[in-house]
Amino acid sequence: MKKYVFSFRLIISAFLLIMAFLTILYLSFNYVKINLRSNEVDKHFSGDFIQVVDAYKGSELHDLFQTRDGLSRMKTFYDTMKKEFDIYGVDNQDLYFIDSVKNFNYKEEFRADYETELYNPNEVTPPLMSIQLDQNSFNYFDLDECIFSGKTFSREDFDYVVGKEVPIILGYEYSEVATLGSRVQLLYLSQKIDAVVVGILVPNTSIVFNDEIVFLDRKILLPFFELSDSQMCSIVGDFANYLYTQKNWFYIKISETESLQYYINVVDKLNHELNLRYLINGTMTREEINNIGKVIGIHKSILYILGITFVLIVVLAFCFINIWSYIQFKALYRAYFLCGYSKKKIKRKVSVRIFLLTSISLCLSLIIYILLRNTLTIESIIITLIAWGCITFFSVVILSIFISYYNIIDSKK
Repeated sequence: MKKYVFSFRLIISAFLLIMAFLTILYLSFNYVKINLRSNEVDKHFSGDFIQVVDAYKGSELHDLFQTRDGLSRMKTFYDTMKKEFDIYGVDNQDLYFIDSVKNFNYKEEFRADYETELYNPNEVTPPLMSIQLDQNSFNYFDLDECIFSGKTFSREDFDYVVGKEVPIILGYEYSEVATLGSRVQLLYLSQKIDAVVVGILVPNTSIVFNDEIVFLDRKILLPFFELSDSQMCSIVGDFANYLYTQKNWFYIKISETESLQYYINVVDKLNHELNLRYLINGTMTREEINNIGKVIGIHKSILYILGITFVLIVVLAFCFINIWSYIQFKALYRAYFLCGYSKKKIKRKVSVRIFLLTSISLCLSLIIYILLRNTLTIESIIITLIAWGCITFFSVVILSIFISYYNIIDSKK
């Protein structure tokens, strides 16, 4: 009968321990994930670039265009960031073919909508694949070294002048249907432009930017223009608005010594000064960050309270089990003393049993948890054990041994 009671006590003890450890592991792992999320903005980047984008939705951008100084504020934002950082402008911007002025043609596969549901062979103004690069980007990709014939862009080519011919460089496959000096009329950001071919790239020219490979054989290269204040005054329509909407989606070459938060702070400061809404791509606006921060704070508090509660439950359960054990085995302890067992030997025997039971239960719970969560990393396991497992483990062992020692001393009396 005593052997059955002892085994039943072990089963209950192990079950309580395993369930409690599993719960604590789950809570602590999620607590770590929430902490990592809340500290995410302080991480350093492993890449070379981050991108600034706007946070306008729906018609909000059009509303910005309608304000008296909207364009001026967008340009000020761009000019300020350009002075503060090394910025790079790269954008896939389709050019719509209007008319061949001189010796210019294209193949259907050069169209941006080719082999898509939008493709219409009878389109009056078909979109041609093109990419616009500012001078920093053009130099960064060493495209000066990729000219097959003709010349590269000059510094002045990046300054937009109303009525001036726009220089373009063609990908190599265009060499079959166009030549140096070919002229074409294109629609660019709602503005008709007269373009002239000044260069043709070598075969298989490509650029790699932000881990994306862009092949240029079928593309038209266009300067990503800058606008002077005098030119802005002479432009009719929304061309300047569209241009700076795109220019403000630029890339920043980051410093290894700066965190993401540094760049976020600079953008937020300009947003506040100019009443604009820009952010670092992949991050959130300050209002969204504050809202999520409140939710994260609540979740952390809940998990903390639950974790402490379950630690207390484990400790109380073990106290109850040991008290129950004393009642069941009081006569057995007295028999040990009558048989010549010393108090020290009985304490060592009880301590080893409790330590082994707790250790085995912890290992089993950890194995079960890993099997249930195959995405758990080694780092998370280590953090989890340190955060909750060790606290619970030592609390249970110390209290259980203390109660058992008290039972042994009481039994001797």
